[in-house]
Amino acid sequence: GTTTTSANPPAAFGYHTFPKTVEELVTALQAIDTPESVSLVAAQTSAGVYPGHLPVKISKAAVIAATTTTTTAPSVISLQYVDELCRVEPWVSGGGEEGITVGATTTISQLVGHMLYHALWLHSTGTNDDAKMNILRAATIIKTIAGTHVRDVATIGGNLNMCRNLGFASDLATPLCALNAVATVVDVTHDAGGVAVRRVEPLMAFLTSTPNPNTSTVLLSVSIPLVNVSSDNSAHTSTYFHRVATRSANAHAILNAACTIHHNATTTTITGVDVVLGNAGVMDVPHSNAPKALPTDQITSLLVGRPLSIATIDSFKGSFHVPSGLVEGDYKVAARVMLVKAFIVASLEEAANTSTTSSKNKSYSQLYPSDQGHVYNPTTTKHSEPAMVVGRPISKPDGILHATGTTTYITDISPPKGTLYMSIVMSTVPSGIVKKFGTDALIPLQAINNNNGADHGGEDVPHQPVNTMVANAEEPTTALILPDQKRHKFPLFIGAADLPQWALNRHPDLGGHLGEQDRKGAFPGGYYDFPLVANRLIAYCDQPIGVVIGRTLKEAELGAKAVSAATTYEDAVPSNSPTFPSHLPKVPSILGGRYQGLPIAAIRNHSIKMPEATTDGEDIAGDTTTTAVDFETVLLGQKHFYMENQACLVIPADGATRTKVHLAVHGVQHAGEFVAKAAGYAMNQVEIVQHRMGGSFGGKTNVVHACLAAILSRMYHRPVMVALDRITDTRFQGGREEMQIRSKVVTTTTASSPNSKGEFHHTDFNTLHASGTAFQTIPRIMSVDTITHADVGARVGFSNYTLGAVMPYSIMRCYSPSLSVNNTAIGYLTQSCERTNVRSPGHAEAAIITEAIIDRVAATHNVHSQVVREANFLSSDAALIKPYSKSMYTFPGLYKKMMAVGATSTNGKEDGWASRINSTIDFNKQHVGGRYKKGAAVVPFEYPVGGGQYSAMVVVLPDGSVAVHHSGVEMGQGLVIKSLQAANQELSRVLHQLCEGASDEHGNPKQMSTLPMSLFQSAGNSSHVLPKHGITGGSTSSEGSVDAVVEAAKKIADMLEPFVCMLFGSEVDAPEDDDIVSTTATAEDDVLGEYASLAHTTGASNNNSTKRQLQLLRSQLRRGEFETHTLWARLVALANSMGAHLTATAMNGEDSGSSDYSIYCVGGAEVTVDTYTGAVVVDRVDIMYDAGRSLNPAVDIGQIEGAFIMGLGYVLTEENAHHDTTTGGEVSGGSTWNYKVPSIRELPTQFNVQLMSPGDLDRWLLVNRDVVAASKEDGVKKEDEEVTTQATTASKSNGGKGLVMSSKATGEPPLCIAPCLLSAVRQAVMSSRVDKDLGGYPAISVPYTPDKVVRACGAM
Repeated sequence: GTTTTSANPPAAFGYHTFPKTVEELVTALQAIDTPESVSLVAAQTSAGVYPGHLPVKISKAAVIAATTTTTTAPSVISLQYVDELCRVEPWVSGGGEEGITVGATTTISQLVGHMLYHALWLHSTGTNDDAKMNILRAATIIKTIAGTHVRDVATIGGNLNMCRNLGFASDLATPLCALNAVATVVDVTHDAGGVAVRRVEPLMAFLTSTPNPNTSTVLLSVSIPLVNVSSDNSAHTSTYFHRVATRSANAHAILNAACTIHHNATTTTITGVDVVLGNAGVMDVPHSNAPKALPTDQITSLLVGRPLSIATIDSFKGSFHVPSGLVEGDYKVAARVMLVKAFIVASLEEAANTSTTSSKNKSYSQLYPSDQGHVYNPTTTKHSEPAMVVGRPISKPDGILHATGTTTYITDISPPKGTLYMSIVMSTVPSGIVKKFGTDALIPLQAINNNNGADHGGEDVPHQPVNTMVANAEEPTTALILPDQKRHKFPLFIGAADLPQWALNRHPDLGGHLGEQDRKGAFPGGYYDFPLVANRLIAYCDQPIGVVIGRTLKEAELGAKAVSAATTYEDAVPSNSPTFPSHLPKVPSILGGRYQGLPIAAIRNHSIKMPEATTDGEDIAGDTTTTAVDFETVLLGQKHFYMENQACLVIPADGATRTKVHLAVHGVQHAGEFVAKAAGYAMNQVEIVQHRMGGSFGGKTNVVHACLAAILSRMYHRPVMVALDRITDTRFQGGREEMQIRSKVVTTTTASSPNSKGEFHHTDFNTLHASGTAFQTIPRIMSVDTITHADVGARVGFSNYTLGAVMPYSIMRCYSPSLSVNNTAIGYLTQSCERTNVRSPGHAEAAIITEAIIDRVAATHNVHSQVVREANFLSSDAALIKPYSKSMYTFPGLYKKMMAVGATSTNGKEDGWASRINSTIDFNKQHVGGRYKKGAAVVPFEYPVGGGQYSAMVVVLPDGSVAVHHSGVEMGQGLVIKSLQAANQELSRVLHQLCEGASDEHGNPKQMSTLPMSLFQSAGNSSHVLPKHGITGGSTSSEGSVDAVVEAAKKIADMLEPFVCMLFGSEVDAPEDDDIVSTTATAEDDVLGEYASLAHTTGASNNNSTKRQLQLLRSQLRRGEFETHTLWARLVALANSMGAHLTATAMNGEDSGSSDYSIYCVGGAEVTVDTYTGAVVVDRVDIMYDAGRSLNPAVDIGQIEGAFIMGLGYVLTEENAHHDTTTGGEVSGGSTWNYKVPSIRELPTQFNVQLMSPGDLDRWLLVNRDVVAASKEDGVKKEDEEVTTQATTASKSNGGKGLVMSSKATGEPPLCIAPCLLSAVRQAVMSSRVDKDLGGYPAISVPYTPDKVVRACGAM
């Protein structure tokens, strides 16, 4: 046996006791009055792993009870030192079954390890193959529970008890029950003279039993039979385990099951089938989700006594019906019912396939394969100018720190002594009036803290008098003496009524601030001012109603949860809600399921008339047929999920007359304005600083928490730290809008080729039908009409931009409907948090809508979607392309290369997507009615980019090092490294002329080199520096910041030019060789020290010193003794000695104007769909991307990968669920328990990313001589039938439209090609539906989670 405990437990302290034996545990339990007043803990249970429950030390029930009865805290008994609960030892049942007994505190990872050990032992002995395979299958399914970090600490006892007592959806209970595990428990009564009764019962009976309210039942151990000793060698028993979840691992199952099939190996006759179902009940209802046995009557009549064959299985498919009531509750009930049958059929098929195959000769690695690996091929080309800094794949300065978790974020800053911690209390109802704040719930917490020692007792925290200058006031105000000088106990609740008069209790509206011109007109009534914290009147669910402050973060968080749970409300409709025209439509059902009847808030209507001709300028020929298609697309939104949650640290200074705020935010200037107004400061009294953000994607524009923290800091003259937990952070942000889109598409069909010039036509794609022939007609899209309904939350805010982007210029981009595109976008005010700009706002939705239109048309005309795409692509000479964009219309080249060879580094045509698409069609033909279906699609996207306004300041310090200030915020997108590369390149150009004419020791001309990157450092962001800031976002921040840095660096280069000229002048005589001080170049790691020495010796503004330095420098230049970095040091020293001020600021676009261009990218996806379970495996993804001349290929490829994977989550896994109307629409997907971002298992098995090479760029920029001729007037030059890249991409014609150093943005566009995944899944699902005569196009809401996919595939 093994043990997992220490022999020396700590002594009891406070409410904690540490028994060492079961007898001591029983004694401790008998000393407790009731079961509710004790908590048994082990491993991480006390940290509150299970969602929705407070840590056991202060449970919700105990908090509520303590407000009316007692302030005594519940007792905590730690189990990790009880020997019997920690042991793992061999076990033999009375029936001769061999196995192991594991103590209840054994971790899940330890259980898996012991099971695999037994399987390996059985494999080495060559006996009992059935037992070996059953163990391996059970261990494999258990390994998908949570993540390794959870399995390593989570105990089997904790998991099973939560399943029994809390209705927890356990993925451990089902496989253990299927293996016929038994539980050893002890029942302890709490009355005087109580007894302890030990008993053994089947684990399933324990899990489904109702707890006795007067008895504590403690699970001591679980015994698991692993080997069934039987003399009948022909009897085979195989157990198969199944689970379906939103994510393949680390996600609770929608439904799980285990199916044990008994059959005779000689006759192949089925002798019995046992099915155990788990998670078939209602969440949070005690023992509802406990495993249950499927009634055997149908199974016995349909299977027992029959041969284990395909014919038997097919007969079972058509005859078996899931018993009514087997699956309880409303949660995904239709899919769960379908899965019951699918799990049984899958088990039978697997047993039938393996019944004649022995596993004795298989290797252990084959029996227990490791996780499938992933092939990753980021492809780029070497830059043609090795001496240049820009264009090199230089790693980000923080890259290693990010990977190792050592990067400093807001919460990593050591807070000053006396820091208070703040947590936000949010409403749990969508409307009403607060009847009573739950402040009484803080009493037991205050009592606990008070009893834990003097350091946790009451403390004087008065509202201190504050001498400050109110914003916009000319003279300092008199001292604000507030009456609250009483002694406070922590945690402490602060509501709207507790805020001082100088505080501005008003929610900052950044979306309205940036879109002031839209406040009237297009969005009537959409701008609704809310308070920072509600003054009793509730306008939307999750609205802040107050804050709780404490001396630790945990103290504040527990207090906020307690107040939120105990706050009561009275139903009411806000009397000051905005009113809207009565003739406008009501909220449609998809959005009104939880928000009843709120009228329209916003309208956007736009249309584009197309030229009355086809894309190639010719009329449609041949016989035509017109078809109209009307369908619906539903998008369920997406939440923010980033590495660093919302956080800030406010540090007051000088008697709170000024303050510094460390804040993770998109724009420090706007944050400074809002925080200053809220806390009654002038903007020069509040400095917002940050060095980096841990991701955002539009989520960190909300500064309510910073405003509240600044108010509290000024009130109490104390630093205040805010660090929102994941659930609060998710509720705090609105995320992507939920949308319902009605589309009407009119098409014509013709027998002509898709494009008369053959620009896009590839290998004929087969029809969807398995027995069909090559397509005969080609659908052309004539017109598209869409109406979009969007849930914008309680205020329009940033939805202004999103709804504007879901417009015709985004829908059908890269396509050219022959007649028109019309779109109306309608936003509805609802009683939920206002939505935010999530990565690619509006454009991502437009891409999904566009590809849904393509697939719906393809299904209507019975052709593959790629046929429709190629028939409707916008050709390179289309009239819709603006003249200045024609030269950069690279999409045709990208698409043709993707279809021919794919996005790999090889040139083999086997990777071309034309052949891959046909391969998936052939696969589906060969597997008619099969379990697995394949799909593939290649989709384009054109992303319009408009430049923002950014500023920069470059400072060359006396030692030659360079500090770069930039208004753009580094949030992981590589803005800093690109800015530093640009500064380096521009300043290195200064030295180029110094190297002209110089030779190395071999007499060869010296090559221009660049300065070491170690000389360049980002100075971060400050609201007191570069106050003219743009909001970081929209993919253009890196390029905009680089542009501004380049302009500032050019100004410094201009300052240094006179000093460069001096080095070649004749007014200073060169010294004799004997007078020259010998100097050699230093190593790069000693550069800074050398520079410091040079600055010290030459910094004085002295004519003789300057003359001497100039003589030395000129002489050594002639001899070629200096390396570039040393030349730079001498040059800076010379400039400083003559009083130069090497500092410059600049705005982007000062010379070139804002960047305004299009980005083209093409994405291909191949998937395999399990039609039994709805699981989707992404087999391969290829991306080809036009990044122009990439500023940093390594960073840009990383951005492309990350954006696409975020899009994968949006369309496949991230289900943004809400509670129904009875609970007011409170977010239920706020934690990682319900909301699943992609994990490593969801990544494409093969993932290829390729940036467009300079050679391809040169070939594709101009597609015909007509465009060349038309472009000559715009400054585009032609040289030897080839136009150079820089001449075209740097063109400033047509209103100053151009790029930043010939580069293009990469942050957001790749997300917009994630719909290739949806299209590929639809191809697979449509194949399954056609096999079952269910029709073609599947109506599935996004994301395509397994439960939706399995329903779309149709019942067996």
